[in-house]
Amino acid sequence: MDITTVNNLHSGRDDWIINVRVVRLSNIYDNKNGNEQILIDLILLDEESPYFYGTPLHAIVRKNLISKLKPFLTEDEVITIQNMKISDANETYRSVNGTIKAILLLTIYITKMKNPSLKIPLHYFDFASPQILSERIRDNEMLTDVIGTLDALGEIEEKCIKGKDTKILKLEILTKVFNHTISFIYYFTYNH
Repeated sequence: MDITTVNNLHSGRDDWIINVRVVRLSNIYDNKNGNEQILIDLILLDEESPYFYGTPLHAIVRKNLISKLKPFLTEDEVITIQNMKISDANETYRSVNGTIKAILLLTIYITKMKNPSLKIPLHYFDFASPQILSERIRDNEMLTDVIGTLDALGEIEEKCIKGKDTKILKLEILTKVFNHTISFIYYFTYNH
């Protein structure tokens, strides 16, 4: 099997080989179950792209493989991944704008590349216009990062969400996008 690029991946196989950089790694915990780690969420980036910054790929490590794979996954590392499954991105959220995602399986083989000659960017940004940001309000399908200044921090409030009392914290963030100043208000679950 030859090494392929993210642009050429498609669902239906579990024997792909790619060279990528881990540009984002998020450990996901279940706060309802003693803060047990249930997922590793990754954004991987390769060097081939129709753009100048590489092609992103959303990847996940499920709970049963976290302890085995976590030591091989570090942000900024360039790695070779063998035997990953590609499936359609039909989850309720996506970290990148794409139609596929990678699922790292038990049969996976990960190798950290020493002194890689690949020209893979260190970071991945997908800048969005104010119109696109407006369209993403209350849309949980595409996750959006916002860079800005914390303008206001609210008090911890308790609200009933889906029949459960939940503590939330309000953040107001100011950001300048394409010469427009926009105020975002975020509510998120607060665990102390």
